[in-house]
Amino acid sequence: MSEKTMIYYFSGTGNSLSIAKDLKIKLKNVKLMSISELMKSPDEIIIEGDTIGFVFPVYFFRVPVIVEEFLERASFRNAGYIFAITNGGGAFCRTLKIFEKQLQEKKLFLNAGFTVGMPGIHPKINQMIKKTNEKYFSDKAKRIHELSEIILSKKDHSVEVNFGAMGYLFSHLLFMKPYKDSQKHILDSALWLNDSCQQCGTCQKVCPVGNIELTNSGPQWHGKCVNCLRCYHMCPHEAIELGEDSMKRYRNPHVKLEELL
Repeated sequence: MSEKTMIYYFSGTGNSLSIAKDLKIKLKNVKLMSISELMKSPDEIIIEGDTIGFVFPVYFFRVPVIVEEFLERASFRNAGYIFAITNGGGAFCRTLKIFEKQLQEKKLFLNAGFTVGMPGIHPKINQMIKKTNEKYFSDKAKRIHELSEIILSKKDHSVEVNFGAMGYLFSHLLFMKPYKDSQKHILDSALWLNDSCQQCGTCQKVCPVGNIELTNSGPQWHGKCVNCLRCYHMCPHEAIELGEDSMKRYRNPHVKLEELL
């Protein structure tokens, strides 16, 4: 029997899904599993495979809360080689170390942890990025080739971090409040509508946790937000705003809208 690789991913605008799809091509006998879809079921989440991978973005220099909640619910069986890949604009800090500790609490070992640079999806982060999207995608292709060789060989690889202890302390203090708010799922309070809303229902369809209800006055958010900003970026009329910040709306060009539905 050939070995099985299971990759569990969480993706807002397609970056993580794009990485997972690339890995599926490089690795053998791979099945991709959406974390947000699995979280919709009340049933026990069983994780098993000869190789188990996790792919997710960096939120507030930490693991997304939905991924943390997924780990809490998951039961691991016959866990073999485990790897994790986090992605973002470059400010990874100790995200993978945090993920590693969460695995250790379940008496599991993270064999390898990698970071992959991808375009930032939050306006504040995007404003600080000088690198073009095309450069990110070019570098990602090389990076996926490198780390897939490590995963195929099941080699142990040190968990990747950046910015050191002082950077972690600074980010920890700076982003503690929004991280705590994300744990409460109340970050949708920063989302609002401009006059462009056509009540097309796209935001309701793309929300990975069913947090949006379409009403006569437009979409209403219900306090289950996971901070993916998918509704903000996928609205075809750019009718959804995020606080006072703004950026050119984004979807990973290698992922179709239907794949995010």
